[in-house]
Amino acid sequence: MIKKETNPLKADLTLGLNRLYSKVRHDIQDVVDALTKAQIKLFEEHEIKLSARVTPCRIVFAGQDEESVTIGFINYPKFPVNQPDFELAVEYIAGHLMEMLSQNRLVIEYPEKTVMLESSDAMDPDIQFAL
Repeated sequence: MIKKETNPLKADLTLGLNRLYSKVRHDIQDVVDALTKAQIKLFEEHEIKLSARVTPCRIVFAGQDEESVTIGFINYPKFPVNQPDFELAVEYIAGHLMEMLSQNRLVIEYPEKTVMLESSDAMDPDIQFAL
């Protein structure tokens, strides 16, 4: 048995399944397909291998109730990376998912910070706060 260890790095990326703020919804297979394409492009452009876990969830916020997914990333010991490359990889994948899945914004939670990426100022019309 071979034991491998690496520095623990984690990130959770959450995005809704609705296309923009319409009722047109992606399914989890659409996310998996887009994620796979982004992982391949990441490797081709940056030679970084980053595996992921896809978990269904819901985003609930003052009237908004959207089926969503959380994509979890770790520093997998088989293909370890340093922290700057890990964050570059997660945000690279996030940008590609936003484009491929027509998202206005998504959130990435690192242990030490939360990052929001936005493509527009649009807000879900179901949110009932005056923003």
